Amino acid sequence: MMNRFLMFVCALVCAVCVQAQGIVKGKVLDKQTDEILQYVNISVSDNNGKLVKGAVTDVKGHFTISGLKDGSYSLSVEGGYTVKGE
Repeated sequence: MMNRFLMFVCALVCAVCVQAQGIVKGKVLDKQTDEILQYVNISVSDNNGKLVKGAVTDVKGHFTISGLKDGSYSLSVEGGYTVKGE
């Protein structure tokens, strides 16, 4: 399931392109079921792999990371999530 999840996130946010205001927002869903994934760890790292900022998805699968300087970043996702059933 984690591979499906990571593939979806990669498709959703293939490369983090930071806009002028320095905010990255997203929603994390399971690729196959479209279920919301809660409490997923989101990390933003610089080109050297150093952690810059992080966040955790909320109960609706949303996350926001703000305060990023202009530049290129990598987005990574880690487990520790629960799936919200309907």
